[in-house]
Amino acid sequence: MSERDEQLAELALGILDEEARVELERDLAGSPEARDELDRVEATLESLALAADSMQPSPDRRAALLRSLEPDARFPAYVERVGVLFDLAQSRVRELLDAV
Repeated sequence: MSERDEQLAELALGILDEEARVELERDLAGSPEARDELDRVEATLESLALAADSMQPSPDRRAALLRSLEPDARFPAYVERVGVLFDLAQSRVRELLDAV
């Protein structure tokens, strides 16, 4: 796979770094052939995504994930540390972190 192919794939996935993205988008704007190439990469990635079997997490993993989304479970490792660093009560730290 060439560097250009990798960049096109990263662009299609939305993970290309900002500088490379700007440069590549400039190239794409001036080249219908390059735009067609990006369209082919996007179509290939879409086909791969559709062909993949969906996976379900184990019941234990799913339960752990859902617990981690509960307000009191978010950022537990940071509550005490942030409170100490900013001289805030843990309840205020949780309130601030819940807003993130």
